[in-house]
Amino acid sequence: MKLGGVILRILLTFTLVLCLFLSGCSDKSLIVEELNPRDNIHGNAEISWTDFVNINDKKYFGAWEVIISDSSFVNENDVVGEVEFKLAGVVGNPSYKSIDGDAAFLDIGTKLYSVKGFENQSLIVVIDKNRINGYQIYQEENQDLLPNRFSEIVKQDIEKIELYHSRGLGTKIQTLAGEDVKKFISLLEEGLDTPNYQSNITDRDPIYYDMVFYTGGTFAYTLTLANDGENYFFHPWETRVVSKEIEQYFQ
Repeated sequence: MKLGGVILRILLTFTLVLCLFLSGCSDKSLIVEELNPRDNIHGNAEISWTDFVNINDKKYFGAWEVIISDSSFVNENDVVGEVEFKLAGVVGNPSYKSIDGDAAFLDIGTKLYSVKGFENQSLIVVIDKNRINGYQIYQEENQDLLPNRFSEIVKQDIEKIELYHSRGLGTKIQTLAGEDVKKFISLLEEGLDTPNYQSNITDRDPIYYDMVFYTGGTFAYTLTLANDGENYFFHPWETRVVSKEIEQYFQ
């Protein structure tokens, strides 16, 4: 065989091997690109999740002391996003990094809606029939848009107060308006701050009530009042024991 023919055969063989090698590399690259980040969920850890959802490259956390005051403030025609993956009860790997579409507790397919006045989507909501007025609010990470301390709430013009059994999941007891609002707030403000208060749970667990303060705006503000059989108390910052005179509003 002539030298030229040998060289040609060597070049053809080398080209074929190179093509196969590059083809293999390309396939591997495709495989890497097609890996689902949510495949990294397996593990044996029991993880305590914070209530959050990742939507549109933003992270939101559940706001539990604030509710939507009326459904008219929610744009149910404006779907901001939809939950694609629920972490609680599924992810056991503590090194798992949440991605867009992940939520700690919201079910897959849960839709998130915009709130009127917050077109920048710093606040969004989901429908939640277990919450007073039917929505759960989520606030964008590192935003402080919602006053939730008693001292901040009472600085506003409170139009009415709703009282509920059992953290809002039970029945409404009554709605206070006018002078009853002023008297009720006075009882809360005049309570005795008792940081080391020990609740009496010898005979039974405390009974809990929700107090919902409406100021005429988009949001209403919620605080929990407890009755342990001896005292009524709540937590504006430290534990505050309130006069038993407040009992008349919960009967």
